[in-house]
Amino acid sequence: MTTSSTTKGMIACSLLFLTVACSSETKTGETTETKMEETTGTNETTASSEETTIEEEVIAPKSVKLSGKFLNEDEFGGSHYQVILTVDGKKEIIDTVMACDKIPASNFSQYEIPKTALSACGGWWAGAGDYFYADLKDNKVVVYQGWQDEEQKDKGYHWEVVKR
Repeated sequence: MTTSSTTKGMIACSLLFLTVACSSETKTGETTETKMEETTGTNETTASSEETTIEEEVIAPKSVKLSGKFLNEDEFGGSHYQVILTVDGKKEIIDTVMACDKIPASNFSQYEIPKTALSACGGWWAGAGDYFYADLKDNKVVVYQGWQDEEQKDKGYHWEVVKR
């Protein structure tokens, strides 16, 4: 064999190895699970089935806050904000809207927000408004989004769940 044919042979072997390794990696989850069931026997399989039926207690968060973070102003003078949910210090972006200020608890009824809500924010811009509030259901944070438009025919804020 010459050097170039040796190199070609090594490259071909490497490609073959990578192909086999990658294809077994893709199936690892199924393969490992099947092999474990085959090798562990009935006692351990039963124990693992019992573990999955035990319900874990969900602990309510200590801190929940909805807020707006200014992003930029567009060429028409409209401001853009991210609506951010912060639960026990962990932040998550919920949406991007044109106006977003904190809604104090004393104003919740004005926006048809339940008294039990933990935090609320939103705002009105150019004839329409987007609003958000966070509440607890079964110790889990649920975020609702509502809207109003100056041309709407019905009343209310059309509240819908946007995050569970």
